[in-house]
Amino acid sequence: MLWFVVLIASTTIAFAQSNQNTVPDDDKLIMLIRTTIIGLNHANRTGNYTVFRDLAAPSFRLANASAKLAEIFSKIRGRNLDLGPVVIFTPKLLEKAKIDDRDFLHLRGFFATRPEQVNFNLVFQNIKGNWLLFGISLNTSKAPNIQVSKNKTSAKKTPSKNTAPPLPARKPQPPRTNQKKSILTNPN
Repeated sequence: MLWFVVLIASTTIAFAQSNQNTVPDDDKLIMLIRTTIIGLNHANRTGNYTVFRDLAAPSFRLANASAKLAEIFSKIRGRNLDLGPVVIFTPKLLEKAKIDDRDFLHLRGFFATRPEQVNFNLVFQNIKGNWLLFGISLNTSKAPNIQVSKNKTSAKKTPSKNTAPPLPARKPQPPRTNQKKSILTNPN
């Protein structure tokens, strides 16, 4: 299992926050996770980390040149690994999203993709109401085996050390009138 780590990395996701110490709601957390992984995927596929870097928190831009990011992620890029399928999977957090005493948002979890699952550890900094990626660790590992029983109506999943409950389901909302339908939906 390889971990690709950028100690101070960033990409921008703009979310107006009335209080920097408030964990964003589940939909925003999912959006932060997915867009960060997809941003890295685009950088890996093109070999150009400039946009990924330039959307970063200021401290990340100072610490990481685009060439340094290309070097850090060279192994994952060399595997020609397409991280794109994460857009159709709901990320599963291994621990509850939390904001530490320095106001950094921590998200650690995985996407249950196959044949390898995508594991992530992301840290975001809230700057002027925008959550900016401050740190990223990413790796893939073999997805847990699913054993199908002879009874076709049930299947058993082999437990994994990475097993965690998914993000909570969204509460049903009453229909809104005169508003555009959101393109961001939770597939579960």
